[in-house]
Amino acid sequence: MQLIPKASLAFKREPGSYKTTFGNNVITSLTPLLADKKNKLTVADLPVPVAQLKVLNDALAVAVSDKLNGGRIASAALKAAVIAWNEAFTQTANFISNGAAGDTSLILAAGFLPTKAESQAVPKPCDVPTFF
Repeated sequence: MQLIPKASLAFKREPGSYKTTFGNNVITSLTPLLADKKNKLTVADLPVPVAQLKVLNDALAVAVSDKLNGGRIASAALKAAVIAWNEAFTQTANFISNGAAGDTSLILAAGFLPTKAESQAVPKPCDVPTFF
């Protein structure tokens, strides 16, 4: 069975410090990709503008730094920043997945990691006699 590769959403499980590095990579990769007229992805279609992704990424970086210096307020601010960041980058990943239509090179060019294109066969359960 062949699956269509999509942009992986695994970044959502990563810590905030990883997210900011990942976010910078996506922002840096998206900027020239969206400017390329030969590309099927356009800036107008992007669900979250690159400038807004940058603002959210910078806000998360500040929240991560503030959390290191402690306090409940810093923890709450970090949690809110992570939620906003996850939402924006998830929307962007889904947009890239739809626009790429299985083209892993386009997913990679946008700064995301593609999911696997092949699935593994699911083993069939075997009949094991039960003894009571």
